[in-house]
Amino acid sequence: MRIRCKKFIFMILIGVLLAMPNMQFYSHNNNWYESKKLLAKDNNKGNMKEFNELNLLKDNVTFKLEENKINSDFPTYIKNNRYFIPITEFIQNLGGEYSYKDNKIQFNLNNNNLVLDLVKNNFVKNNNLQKLKEAPMLSGDLVYISLYDFTKMLNLKTSWDTKNKTVSLFYNKDKLNMYTNKNLNKVALIRLEDISSEDRYSTSESLEKLRIVGDYLYSKSIPFHVAWVPRYINPKKGIDNDISKKYTMHNVDFVYTLDYLVDKNGTIGLHGYTHQYGKEISIDGTELSGKRNKSKEETKNIVQKSIQVGKKINVPIHFFESPHYDATDAQHREIEKYFEYMYEPPKFGNRNNVARRKQGSRVIKYIPTPLDYVDGKGDTNNMIRKIKNLNKNTLASFFYHPNIEFEYIKLSKENNGYPTYVYSENSPLKQIVNAFYNNGYRFIKITDIR
Repeated sequence: MRIRCKKFIFMILIGVLLAMPNMQFYSHNNNWYESKKLLAKDNNKGNMKEFNELNLLKDNVTFKLEENKINSDFPTYIKNNRYFIPITEFIQNLGGEYSYKDNKIQFNLNNNNLVLDLVKNNFVKNNNLQKLKEAPMLSGDLVYISLYDFTKMLNLKTSWDTKNKTVSLFYNKDKLNMYTNKNLNKVALIRLEDISSEDRYSTSESLEKLRIVGDYLYSKSIPFHVAWVPRYINPKKGIDNDISKKYTMHNVDFVYTLDYLVDKNGTIGLHGYTHQYGKEISIDGTELSGKRNKSKEETKNIVQKSIQVGKKINVPIHFFESPHYDATDAQHREIEKYFEYMYEPPKFGNRNNVARRKQGSRVIKYIPTPLDYVDGKGDTNNMIRKIKNLNKNTLASFFYHPNIEFEYIKLSKENNGYPTYVYSENSPLKQIVNAFYNNGYRFIKITDIR
């Protein structure tokens, strides 16, 4: 009896050892998820049976596709203010088909044929390889991907209803007329100023319009820059919104918008940390000057905290701009340790064109904005005059508050709920862009400057 028992145990051990090569694990930010052998087999039916709770925040959010509710028995997770949805469950409940093979999910939905690689974090659509914004997560047999990646894969347009906690998805039928004139030999730069999840961008409507401005710039072949304030403070209203720490549906919408702008050829940078000091309100105040956070340690603290927000929520950062350009040269030298591009005029040299300074073995580039900014819609003609009369030795660089455009963008919905809009050709930004092109300018990124 003992011999038979030992033999039985031995056979079990052999079976376990043989099974181990098929057991696969994936890491995501130091958390490990077991695939339950899911990716080692080909599941043509795609029936999901096992579900393991993830140690993440979750919320009851309703998702719709073409105004039809997407039913799911599984939760929506929130990570870094991004929604993660069970893609395989969504595909199945929307009438699509999928299968697993060689660590990949191949699926078809509404004539969209895609292959999602869960190891390399990319997908192939129409022979076009694209990276995912966020790595997939496994919850038992379920595969979760970020909502942004889902919309990108299927070319979906979103409509956010934070009051009713609903995100409506639509197959995107918007057609952007792409500008292709490349016979322009002068360069220009544009920066979208004072972007935060509060203040001028505190509603879903304002974020939808901000994405529309991004669409317009993309259609005109204009790489643009986004000066982002990562933490918004308004002591009078009791607001302290660090989007790396506070979950709200609006913050998710805002991070979604940042991801969207990056994919429209936007380059994101830090516009201070809070853009205020003491009891001041963000955007109105300043935090770096000869009297504020003036020591090396204080300046370092401001910069590191702002960088940390970007890292935590996986937003790529490429430049720094001190609020109101108030940072001193000593503060600049401290900030230079963290950035290759300072998107503001230097305190040490030429303020009308690119200036450079060595920081150890590195060369820091200062990008000024000699054209300044558009002080409301009434300042449009003044900006156009400055563009026409700009000295050839002066950099054609300016910054713009995109909320100025909002009154020129009229949102509406079609009978089936599809979000549409009319964007006036007489908007200040469109007039200014036309002035640049009519005067022989093309737009570049600051990272094109070496």
